[in-house]
Amino acid sequence: MKARIESYPEVKKVKYWEAEGSRPITFTGIKKADEVYYLTYTDENNVHGTLMFERDYKGEVSYSQYLIELNRKPPQAWIDATWPVMLKLENDLIEDFGLSEIRGKVRMTVTGVENPDRLLPITNKAQSRSSTNR
Repeated sequence: MKARIESYPEVKKVKYWEAEGSRPITFTGIKKADEVYYLTYTDENNVHGTLMFERDYKGEVSYSQYLIELNRKPPQAWIDATWPVMLKLENDLIEDFGLSEIRGKVRMTVTGVENPDRLLPITNKAQSRSSTNR
């Protein structure tokens, strides 16, 4: 996935790193820590996104993308530049990496965004995007 993001013309730099997540406590004891994998990408100007995968002790994987600023909303220019890259990443995960279940199961939380099109359900957007992001 890192090589794919590096191939995007909108992205200049990609950083990959791993971390330990939480250690769930269950009736059978403390489980192994979640494995968390991050890919942060930027154009060193307005594109600033992070793609995260997390695998829990049961082997289930969750996926998320985000653009955040600490203690304030990211500038609208960042949102406008990063959103198309996020859509491209999602489409690549579905179409080229075989993660078709993303289409029906993604929960989207969008706050502070001026473009209401971004609030449409992900299933509608994925269907219309697949032909535009190739």
